[in-house]
Amino acid sequence: ACRIIFVGSLVVVSWLFDIDAPKSFWFGEATMKFGAALSFVCAGISLLLVAKMRKGKIVFGQIGLPVLGLIIIMFLSVNTISVIMGTNLSLSMLFEDSPISTINTVSPSRPSIGALVSFTIIVIALMLILVNFARWRKLVSGIGITVGIIGGIALAGYAFNLPFLYWDFENASNAMALHTVILFLITGISLILIGND
Repeated sequence: ACRIIFVGSLVVVSWLFDIDAPKSFWFGEATMKFGAALSFVCAGISLLLVAKMRKGKIVFGQIGLPVLGLIIIMFLSVNTISVIMGTNLSLSMLFEDSPISTINTVSPSRPSIGALVSFTIIVIALMLILVNFARWRKLVSGIGITVGIIGGIALAGYAFNLPFLYWDFENASNAMALHTVILFLITGISLILIGND
């Protein structure tokens, strides 16, 4: 969880201060979007809260998980509407003038379809943990596997140089950045471990 928070925070700061390097795993490749980076910070904090809940500190989770889930959903919904309408409605449009060159022709604020799906089901998993972990733990593991598969498909896309596998669809979504893929794999593994605990 700490690695997820660190990388997400690093990318958020890089967008705020227009530092190109952390946005992309290597220069000239796909960038991690501002909303995705902030969502990773929230997801990482959520995983830490789940760990505290498992140790008996339920109040932290009851307050924190809904708030963090709401932040993630806010970015997801705004970015999804942006994709559907073909316009840029997100807060990250403030950062569009960044000089970093990407492999995408679509707005840098738009997340990949893989990221939209992954973050949506991550929030669902967090809410299931909050509601009744014992009842839904197998579903949480299944969500972790799904997030891992989405990240694994994108990683295979990078390995075999197949852009459509890392969710790069013209006029629909930007490519998923390589460090985004790695963070989804870590998050998926974390959810699997939580579900099997």
